[in-house]
Amino acid sequence: MPDSPFQLHDATLIRVDYVWHTRRLLVVLRRGGAFAGTWAIEATGVTMLSCMSRRPWGPSDSVNEVRGPVAPNEGGARITIEVQSGDEIVVEAERFELARHDDGSAS
Repeated sequence: MPDSPFQLHDATLIRVDYVWHTRRLLVVLRRGGAFAGTWAIEATGVTMLSCMSRRPWGPSDSVNEVRGPVAPNEGGARITIEVQSGDEIVVEAERFELARHDDGSAS
């Protein structure tokens, strides 16, 4: 499969920003390859967020895989970001989008 911005294996997890009032989440990542740069998964209408940092496989800030978005039983969609530490970030939201991100504070 050709390289695409949606292939996030080995992307570096920079930060997770959630604004309670607006129910908006940004997961900011840096990736290499043909689509090198800073990217953000934006979730709008967030209804559930689980963000573990237990590191059962050891410390890492690299993404292993992103699963989804898939539709949960209640509607909307869910993504699961599995970090190479063994932790997972799980988000349920009305909408997800992946786009380039540059706010000057990701480095």
